Amino acid sequence: MLNIEVIAKAYEDRPLWRLCVSAGRIQFYLLNPSLKNSLDEERRMGVGFPKSCVFCADEALFGALDSAFKGGDAAKLAKLWATAKPLAQ
Repeated sequence: MLNIEVIAKAYEDRPLWRLCVSAGRIQFYLLNPSLKNSLDEERRMGVGFPKSCVFCADEALFGALDSAFKGGDAAKLAKLWATAKPLAQ
């Protein structure tokens, strides 16, 4: 189990702060950190996200992404996502 904090790009470029719990060939399996201890073992396996949508954790970047998303600023959101460092090299 990896247990690495990451930023995930979800539907409509929404940023999510998640925990990467495992890696497959083409995707990472992510879990909401607040649910880590409350779910049964099967659900702790996480939800698959394409590797292209998972980025290294950066609290400042996440805050900026979240603000841009909530503010509906698509142009700023796109520029911020372009600065995110992919988790997969």
